[in-house]
Amino acid sequence: MASKNVKKLVYHSALAAMIIVATAFMKIAVPVYGGYIHMGDGFIFTAAFLLGPMAFVPAAIGSCIADLILGYALYAPATFVIKGLMGLFAGFALKDGNKPARNLVVFILAEIIMIAGYFFYELLIYDGIAPALLGIAYNGIQGLCGVVMGMLFIPVAKRIKL
Repeated sequence: MASKNVKKLVYHSALAAMIIVATAFMKIAVPVYGGYIHMGDGFIFTAAFLLGPMAFVPAAIGSCIADLILGYALYAPATFVIKGLMGLFAGFALKDGNKPARNLVVFILAEIIMIAGYFFYELLIYDGIAPALLGIAYNGIQGLCGVVMGMLFIPVAKRIKL
């Protein structure tokens, strides 16, 4: 029993670390928006595939820490919730196994959660709707990157036995 718990802890920690690295260090800056496009969402989807709904934990923690590392502390609380919800949703939706067409739909819906989450958060923190609307375009590009990465990573993750 203890070794099973240790194994789960190791997977959660390793996936959180991968999300941090892919988000904070494998990124493309978007100067116009002040944000960045990254590969972290692909690892969130990998965590969801491997851990099910428990992917909330590495998704939330890894993404939040990446925001803090990059100096986006204002976004860290929202990122914790939004990316955690992405992992939770995808984890529930992917627990029936690997079906590429379904995976694609799940990833797109999870990215819509991300886009909507940041839109509403930016409505709260900025004056006016313009920054939040600009965020939709940027987050849409980020979401597309996440969907592509997820579709590429899942066939590799299939080989991992938990």
